[in-house]
Amino acid sequence: EIIDFHNSYPAGLANTHPEFKEAITYLYEHRYEKPSYKDLLNFSIGFMHSKYVQYAYAHLAKDAIADSNKRVKDLASRVERSGGRILLYNTDGFWYTGHIFHGKGEGKALGEWHNDHVNCRFRAKSAGAYEFIENEVYTPVIRGYTDLDKIKDRGNWSWGDIYQRDCEVKIYK
Repeated sequence: EIIDFHNSYPAGLANTHPEFKEAITYLYEHRYEKPSYKDLLNFSIGFMHSKYVQYAYAHLAKDAIADSNKRVKDLASRVERSGGRILLYNTDGFWYTGHIFHGKGEGKALGEWHNDHVNCRFRAKSAGAYEFIENEVYTPVIRGYTDLDKIKDRGNWSWGDIYQRDCEVKIYK
């Protein structure tokens, strides 16, 4: 199972700096109508602590990321206390085993969480390389670009391809 927070970094900014909450919530609620809004949510925190703005808003990004990390860790602790086992953390969630967890903060709103994938066959090569099968659909996850990507679309990969020699990350995205 994987738990994932909805736009966790922007939610962290809204939580730590309420003056942004209205704008962030608006973008989140309209992100499917205007795909550029989803991009704004996804890219804004990284932009805040980048050279493109001379790191001028790094303090905002730091607060957003810290808030997100705290919420992820707190929820992981609740899952563990209920008998689950954390397998792997990602940016805004984690893979776990055990019963499908439900609880406080679960929902569809900005910063809430949900079980994104359940009843999966899962294995990991590393934190940035794993694969899973859910409802008979195979999904490889590699953070970056590999030689295998040059010869085979990821939609055509199959179980075990992440372990091939051609699947070492060449370019990180």
